[in-house]
Amino acid sequence: MTSELNTDKLAVLFVDDEENVLKSLKRLFLDEPFAILTAGSGQAGLEILKETPVAVIVSDQKMPAMIGAEFLAKSCEIQPDAVRMILTGYADVSAAMDAINKGGAYRYITKPWNDEDLVHAVRDALERYRLGAENRRLTALTIEQNEELRKWGAELETYVQQQTIDLSRRNKELEQLAVKLKKNFRDMITAFLKIMELRDHLLYRHSIQVAALVEGMGKAMGLKAETLELLVSAAQLHDIGSLKSPDMSLLKDMKEMSPEEQQEYAVHPVRGQSVLSVIDDLKQVGLWIRNHHEWYNGQGFPDRIQGESIPLGARVIAVADTFDWMMCRAGHAQNAVAGMLEKIRPLFGVRLDPRLFESLKASAASVYTTDADKGQDIVIELPLEKLAVGMVLARDIRSGSNLLLLGKGAALSQKALDSLCRYHAVDPLKEKIAILTKVKPA
Repeated sequence: MTSELNTDKLAVLFVDDEENVLKSLKRLFLDEPFAILTAGSGQAGLEILKETPVAVIVSDQKMPAMIGAEFLAKSCEIQPDAVRMILTGYADVSAAMDAINKGGAYRYITKPWNDEDLVHAVRDALERYRLGAENRRLTALTIEQNEELRKWGAELETYVQQQTIDLSRRNKELEQLAVKLKKNFRDMITAFLKIMELRDHLLYRHSIQVAALVEGMGKAMGLKAETLELLVSAAQLHDIGSLKSPDMSLLKDMKEMSPEEQQEYAVHPVRGQSVLSVIDDLKQVGLWIRNHHEWYNGQGFPDRIQGESIPLGARVIAVADTFDWMMCRAGHAQNAVAGMLEKIRPLFGVRLDPRLFESLKASAASVYTTDADKGQDIVIELPLEKLAVGMVLARDIRSGSNLLLLGKGAALSQKALDSLCRYHAVDPLKEKIAILTKVKPA
């Protein structure tokens, strides 16, 4: 038994019991680019296969102790991937077939062989082995990569599920934050209104009425809910710049004011914008407040802009502001609405946007209602805990320190009830709540 193995090369094992045949084979394949291994018996060949990887096995069929077919069959158990070939005589075809069927031989070659045919047969066997090895390598790589992909897929699915959970949690937190911020915004507006009420009750009442008119006008105009909410806030604060003005009758028309009073009155829109400009969420509100005294024909103040150049929000507030002052001078008489609408009509196209008259008319009808056909009002007094949504106040509700909480005529909402309970816990009410109820005529 001999071996000439270069570990960088593939190896071919020749098995024959005749030494001269093995020498002939070694000479024949001396210049081939593979290692040559030889064994003088089937058992010796098996020992080599246990120790050394082999690409091709070429075995003689007729050998003592162990014939070629038996050797090749046993070699399959040791190195199943090797390509097997059998050498046999012309008269022993049945033995060759046995080697192919039982020993897994790739092909058989008859003896005596043709050198060129044998060399080509071994080369083909080596190429077959290389292709098989590459196929096994690629198959193993595919299985490995598929397993990695499966693991990555499972990890990705877990990651995506976790991210989905995290995003859902963050979205919920953001929704809660948005609700809190919205509540804080409304509370801030309410706080400004309370400051205005402390400064001048008439100014406070006017702001509430203007806001109600603007809300009705915005709904009639089909404004988006977000825009309308911001516009109502602007209406509530439209005269906040008047807080710095000296005590004077807010019922005065500008033509009735002294030059000093006119000068002071003319700066209150700018002053209002300045107060609110430090709050990012109120910058648009501040712009509407600045321009709510601009006239449609350009004769207003402070910037003397006209027509479409005046922001729509400012034009809506201007209509509501003008109409409520007219109603205020008439004592907010419920039967004065129709007359005031006719009185204000000539101002549209001159001072006010002519396209806003119909929305004012629709809003005024609900803000300044007439109750002549609704029966007679009677007043009942209830403790705070007995109040319910929809009840109408017969008189103002004031805190223990005489701060106006809700005005006479206001309809109670759930939000208003919640606010009253919070104020009562801090500054307890001193009297029961007067509620209007109706007794219909017989």
